[in-house]
Amino acid sequence: MFRKSTELKEKSLKEAAILALYYSKLSRSFSGDVQYTQRMNVKKKNKLPPGKVLVNKYKTVYVKYTEDELNLILSRTQNA
Repeated sequence: MFRKSTELKEKSLKEAAILALYYSKLSRSFSGDVQYTQRMNVKKKNKLPPGKVLVNKYKTVYVKYTEDELNLILSRTQNA
């Protein structure tokens, strides 16, 4: 079956957002906003603490998911 490129990107973006929320402080809320950008829009300044960066252009996606969706994604990432 042939999939359109945009469908794959949307699915990948949603799964990446779900994983981002899972590994964040919002891990048990099962919903939230996730910001994403291209690597060229992320800058690390010397005076910032570890893990902090400056982001220029970004987009925000709101994602709501179930525990079943999360478990499916986690099982696929562990088997890869």
